[in-house]
Amino acid sequence: MLSRALRTYTPRCDWAKSIGLRCSAHHSRTVALKRQQQVSSSIVYDPQSHTIVATLVGSIDELEMNEAAAEVVRLAKQHVCFNVLGDLREAVFAVSTIALFGQAQEFEQLYGPNSQTKRALVVAGHSEDVLFYETVSRNRGQNVRLFHEIEEARRWLSS
Repeated sequence: MLSRALRTYTPRCDWAKSIGLRCSAHHSRTVALKRQQQVSSSIVYDPQSHTIVATLVGSIDELEMNEAAAEVVRLAKQHVCFNVLGDLREAVFAVSTIALFGQAQEFEQLYGPNSQTKRALVVAGHSEDVLFYETVSRNRGQNVRLFHEIEEARRWLSS
């Protein structure tokens, strides 16, 4: 069950059409649900920087975290892209520690254990959840780093 008032991301067109939605040329969609709070998240491929850019906004639960991760992996494989920029400055994670631990493991299963992928996660302030996720991911041999500035993250991804 989706729990956002407004969410934009890029699913497969066949799935979107099966529930009566239209897909644009870039396979993006907007799902509007009746809630008081409006939240918009997007996951897109940026061909100029050859980077998957995931912008998550608002309260993110386990289902949304898993959907976002699956979409990042799908786009990365589609575009043979190894750079992922996660803009989490406006996200609040409403997930358990076990879910964060499982997400790092899931990433490894989706990408493979020896992935060349670099993930830059940009956060607004001190976030214990994201710090824990970074630690677990790095302990699994994944190339993940936290940043507070978008441009610094982009420079690291391009290095």
